[in-house]
Parts: sequence; C-alpha cells; structure tokens
Amino acid sequence: MSIATRLTFWGVICTTGVVVASFVRVVTVSLIKYHGRKPHLLLESGCFALISVPIFVGLTREMATNTQFQLPPIEQAFVYTMLFHLFGVAIRKMSRPEDKIHAPAMTPMVQSKPTPPRLLDRIQGHNNAEIVHLTVDDHYVEILLSNGLRHRLLMRFRDAVAEMDGVPGHMVHRSHWVSHAAIRSVERDNGREFVLLNTGGKVPVGRTYRDTLVRVNLLAPRD
Repeated sequence: MSIATRLTFWGVICTTGVVVASFVRVVTVSLIKYHGRKPHLLLESGCFALISVPIFVGLTREMATNTQFQLPPIEQAFVYTMLFHLFGVAIRKMSRPEDKIHAPAMTPMVQSKPTPPRLLDRIQGHNNAEIVHLTVDDHYVEILLSNGLRHRLLMRFRDAVAEMDGVPGHMVHRSHWVSHAAIRSVERDNGREFVLLNTGGKVPVGRTYRDTLVRVNLLAPRD
C-alpha cells in the first residue's frame, strides 16, 4: 500500500476502535448501573472484540486487496483485540484513577461557642457533648453523642433532623444523618460506600443520597 493508503487505513482503524470502545463502555455501564457496580473489564473487552473484529477484518480485506498481507485466524484476532482493549483500559485507569476514595477535605471553621441544636435540649446529662449521628430505630430516633453515649427519643426522624438546625450535617441514607465535623473518611467495601465517623462508627451511603455527598466533596463523582 502507498503511504497515503496506509495513513487512511490506520486512521479509519483507530477512529473505528475509539467509536466502538466508547459505545461499548456506555452500553455496559448503562446495563448494570442500577446494581451499583462497575462493569467487568473482561465483559467490556469481550464486547469490544466481538463488535470490532468483524469491522477490522472487513476494512483490511477492502483496503489491502493488492498486497500480500495475511490476516490472522479469527480467534487470534479476537484475543489480540481483547488484549489491546485491556491495555487501553489500564492506561486510562492509571491516568485517571476513578476508584480512589479519600478523606474529605475539611475546611476549619472558627466559631465562638455555637448555639447547641434544639434536639440536644431533649437529652438529659449530655455534658455539652455534640450530636454526631442520628438513625431510625423503629418509632424511636437513636442519637450518638461525641462522648460515645447513645440516647433514644420517641419522635419522628425528620423532626429530629429538623431540630439539628445550625449544625452542618448530611443525610447519607434515608435512615441516617451525620454531622459534617464527625466524618473521618469515606470507604468502599464490597461495592458499597460507607462514611466512617471519628467515633469509630460506620454509616452506609444510600444511592439516592450519593449526589448530595458528591456536591460537598465527600465523594468522587462516578463516570
């Protein structure tokens, strides 16, 4: 093939590969996104090879008709294409680590004796401790204080959250509220995300509340 033909051939091959890889990535993510998991790399690479190999073979036969170029067996072409795609994914992961979860960047806030939340007035003997975690317990609300003590109040959960006015915090789950100052870090365990408290507690993150945590830089956005 002439130089112009070679440039055209490889340009078409590379462009086709990028388009097919992007299409496969979007489809595999969309199909399993509701499970809260990431696509399996072998599945993604297999789909890429399944779609792209026939295209590559057809283009090669069309553009290399007057050369002695020999196409490899179809099964070898399939394996080579999968390995090429896995290599590309590895390069992408190294340049943009999407699974890295780190402790939230806390901005120190200098306050002079902030007003305690109204909910704290319902707790006897709190000894000026701070409320770090609220959770639902049947018809009760369980309250965790910064000194490690727990209290149970008979009230609605949404009313308890409303009485935390003035305290920066986040709904991380439909049954959990946590104080922003009490968050130590965020971790992923077996495909699920958890907020770790400085008291040692571990609170699950609900899928519908994840975007709220992303907006305040407590979690990294997903692709």
